[in-house]
Amino acid sequence: MGRPLSADEKRVILRILDADFDGADALRHQVGQAFAIRPWIEGLPSIDIMVGETSPAAPARVGSPITRTVIDDSGAPIGFAMLWVKEGRISALEYAWVIDDPPTDLPPDEWIVIDPG
Repeated sequence: MGRPLSADEKRVILRILDADFDGADALRHQVGQAFAIRPWIEGLPSIDIMVGETSPAAPARVGSPITRTVIDDSGAPIGFAMLWVKEGRISALEYAWVIDDPPTDLPPDEWIVIDPG
């Protein structure tokens, strides 16, 4: 079944979900019942996630993840924090980078930009 999400994984997912949209409450509720089932690449922070069937499903999202820009201390974009949802359930946390070296840790909350509106 995998392992419970780490505190950092939960923190980043909740930061990504720190906006009002249809289904956000259901997805936030799923975080406490989610398990990391495998890393995408060993040593990097992107993971596949499984949420139990007893968790309420969010309205279906089709095609694209919930995406937040990640910046560094200077405000320069360095990547994207993305939450994938399949059939109303969290299915993956992806940290994609646009810099030379891949990040080995998840970004701090203040680097994850929640776009207004």
